[in-house]
Amino acid sequence: MKHRLSRAIAASVIGALVPLALLAVSLPAAAATVPWLHWSKPTRVDTDPVYAGSLSCPTARFCANIDEYDDVHVFNGRRWLAPVSLGISYVDNWAVSCPASTWCAGVDAYGNVTYYNGTSWSPPTRIAGGMKLAGISCSSRRFCAAISTDEFSAVTYNGTAWSAPVVIDPGTNGLDAVSCASRTFCVAVDGSGNAIRYNGSAWSAPRNIDGANYLNSVSCPTARFCAAVDNVGNLLDYNGTSWAAPRSIDPNDLGAISCTGVKACVAVDGQGTILQSRGYSKEHRTSVTPFYYTDNVSCASARFCVAMNEASQVIVGRAS
Repeated sequence: MKHRLSRAIAASVIGALVPLALLAVSLPAAAATVPWLHWSKPTRVDTDPVYAGSLSCPTARFCANIDEYDDVHVFNGRRWLAPVSLGISYVDNWAVSCPASTWCAGVDAYGNVTYYNGTSWSPPTRIAGGMKLAGISCSSRRFCAAISTDEFSAVTYNGTAWSAPVVIDPGTNGLDAVSCASRTFCVAVDGSGNAIRYNGSAWSAPRNIDGANYLNSVSCPTARFCAAVDNVGNLLDYNGTSWAAPRSIDPNDLGAISCTGVKACVAVDGQGTILQSRGYSKEHRTSVTPFYYTDNVSCASARFCVAMNEASQVIVGRAS
């Protein structure tokens, strides 16, 4: 699983910095309308080099992250605020999704969920029979989908309650990511190269789009466009009807991708490289302060993104 792999890699590099290159490459894009982002130096949001968990930035003035020690970190557009504890005493893995700056939902590896109401985070409560939840995507405060790696299952939220778990991906290497453009369109991807689509009432059968490769991340800003990345550096995109063939864009494991529009995406890889889409023919590379292993990125718009590594460091990308 991605978390197990990335945590092992992080453990090997904690205390030894990995050089970071910022790379804007020939990912597919509507080139003229996508600005190049300028990235800040790494900033640590936690004093402990803990596993950072996931990251969600609905606006340039709000991002949320929950780390493995159950501390919530919030960015207010200027700085990261002091962490707030969720009150759980064990080491955990969290995923978080914020469709707005006034509402978030986070799920963890023990089947807990917490909600943010714009002011505070709720105490974690158990859902889905306590199964291991590894990813969540909320298109609004009235709809979320969450996936379980080990149980091959998904659950959905209607703004009031969570559904019973539904097995959607049996006999594979496990679900790893999900992205929802609306309450009637989600895509989940797994470790066996499959994509599974949700139509508002049911999940499709798994469809292989990437051979035996491990799909680490998927991002669907609309029902007519998704992009997914895998463990061998491939990008795959969906046009509302079908998936394009895998296309190699990086020599390393691509850990995450975030898209704000059709073919307007930012991806990160296992060597601390950031890839930004801007057409097939334009490319540039910039070396900055060294960085740890990176597998989180969230873009509020084509003009603002945040990447986070497993040592709880972030860099902020802004258009000039």
